[in-house]
Amino acid sequence: MLISVAAYASYPVVAVFAQGEINPLMFVGIAHVTALIASAAVLFIWGKRDSRPYLAATLDGFKNRYAFASIAFGGITNAISHASLFAAVYFAPAAVVTLLYETWPIAAMYLFYVWMRHHYRPFLASDYVFSGVAFIGLAIVVYSGPQTSEVAVPSGEMLALGIGLALLSSLTMATSSGAGIWTTRFYEKHHPSLPASFMVQLGTKIFSGLGPIIVALFLPRGTEFSGLGLGLAVGSGLFIVTIGASFYLVANTMARSTSINILYYLTPVLSLALLAAFGLDQIGPAIALGAILIIASNLLIYGRADPSYAYTASLLMLMLSATYVFYVPGLEMDSFYDALAVPAAIFAILIAFMLDRVFQRANSQEQLVIDLLQKFEADSKGAQKQGYWVIRIWAANSDAEVKQTLDEAKSALPKSLVLDLYALGLKKMSIFSFGERFIVIVVATMVVAIANIFRPNSMVAELMAPALSSAVVFLTSTIFDRLEVRTNRQLQNGLLSLVDPSAQKSDDGMTERPFFSSVLIFLIFVSYVYVVLSS
Repeated sequence: MLISVAAYASYPVVAVFAQGEINPLMFVGIAHVTALIASAAVLFIWGKRDSRPYLAATLDGFKNRYAFASIAFGGITNAISHASLFAAVYFAPAAVVTLLYETWPIAAMYLFYVWMRHHYRPFLASDYVFSGVAFIGLAIVVYSGPQTSEVAVPSGEMLALGIGLALLSSLTMATSSGAGIWTTRFYEKHHPSLPASFMVQLGTKIFSGLGPIIVALFLPRGTEFSGLGLGLAVGSGLFIVTIGASFYLVANTMARSTSINILYYLTPVLSLALLAAFGLDQIGPAIALGAILIIASNLLIYGRADPSYAYTASLLMLMLSATYVFYVPGLEMDSFYDALAVPAAIFAILIAFMLDRVFQRANSQEQLVIDLLQKFEADSKGAQKQGYWVIRIWAANSDAEVKQTLDEAKSALPKSLVLDLYALGLKKMSIFSFGERFIVIVVATMVVAIANIFRPNSMVAELMAPALSSAVVFLTSTIFDRLEVRTNRQLQNGLLSLVDPSAQKSDDGMTERPFFSSVLIFLIFVSYVYVVLSS
């Protein structure tokens, strides 16, 4: 996967070096025809070794009109994406173009669901929120584009054209990916034992390679290119298009978890680093801030590291506070730190007592669950299935769900067991009154407002504001989080499999990765430190 990331990350650098050396359409056409020849050679050799008709099976997609339409559509949109990305660097800074292009996974998320919704889970509220954060990052990059590069960049309409081409490249790449997924499923259905992804790549490259070349033949100076331009096009076809795509597919084939795709989001980071290393563009603080929002949003949507609301809220506050501090100067209140200390101290006392109650309640819940499961297991009527009701109460996410489960249990369990379930249900009910939560929210809001709005315009205050705001929001959100503080869904499913192996396991669509969660927060904050130090 890292080889694939390195290949894709080098494309903006190659596009800058190829400026004026070759027509963008001819560049894309030659690169994709090179990839077509290389892919066909690989499949031919592979088929000879395995004695399987890989190339012949690929032609089956051209015999079915729907598959043919998907192959053609995917190839054409892929060519448009690469050509517009190549052309965009003529009119806008390469760093801006790179980040705008990297919004395509978010566009793909919505397009995939519209086209193939039966294959994907419904959207969560967090998906919309993080998409909005990515849009804010996109707006920052677009707004700050003219100030982020030392390279001469056209202004006005020419710059707008470059930004438009970058966004077109992002949208068409998302569209091409959707068509590729549909075609891959077609090949998997008709040839389940053959490498469907490679066959799709071969089919689409016919259109994405020959199409741009044919168009370039009818354009003025469309066929002119230098030796350097030709070499860059052929090299891109071999290294970026062929090796990049092939290693990406191989990595997903060999990996035990789809989370390996998280590594893809190193691509824009490495692209920006390469552009800066070659002196092709300057990565200013606004570009870095936009990169934080766009890349982090992609990771949060696809990485899905932590199911808790507190984690989501704290990351949102970290990014939004960093954006506010970067653009809005502080009001520099007199005795700022004294003013901040009072509500912060009150908040710390309140939250300490409330979190202590949360942890005590969690401990007593867990102990009661084990005791009830043992009692139900020893019940003379069998009760291995009856333990399922204990897990249902324990896994409930709201007071209403607890009440509904208890009502259902009345008609399914003996009265003595229902009373035991009520004991667990009472411990699942909310332990904080509206007044307690309201007071904590008011004090937390005061701390966040003072830290961000009334801060002095110093490096220490600008670093402290996002960090403190994120911590305050995390602790406050923990009080509202319906997920247990120490208990995860995997443990609940493990106990459920013991008491009722045939029961359907709960699946909230999230994967808990505490280490990844911590690393992501650390990297976002370190990136913000760079923004502050370089501004």
